[in-house]
Amino acid sequence: MSLLKVLLTTLILTETDNSYSLNGMMNPHFFNEGKSTVVINHQEVLPGDIYPVQFEGMVLSGTINIKFKDEIDIATGEQKLNKLVLNYGMVVGEIDTSTEGASKNNQGQSQGYGGSCS
Repeated sequence: MSLLKVLLTTLILTETDNSYSLNGMMNPHFFNEGKSTVVINHQEVLPGDIYPVQFEGMVLSGTINIKFKDEIDIATGEQKLNKLVLNYGMVVGEIDTSTEGASKNNQGQSQGYGGSCS
């Protein structure tokens, strides 16, 4: 038996993308840290809100629609800040958890990896 070795990855998105790739991602979470509303797959995500895509233990494929609304700050007259933080797990390998494999691969030491990253 083996567990997936997953690397936590963080990206910052600031532009609309009608077909943003999710290929190879595990449990991506989109955090709207900007001042403008963003629409992800036809769902509004207000500033401070989260859009999670959760399929525990699954590696995703396909695309998602991300659209920032053109909003103007009334006080300054400038466009509101677009900032969407994306955190996800990226599979980088496997860890053998069998007794024989654990002895050979890690000399019995525990490793800080799990089946998913969320």
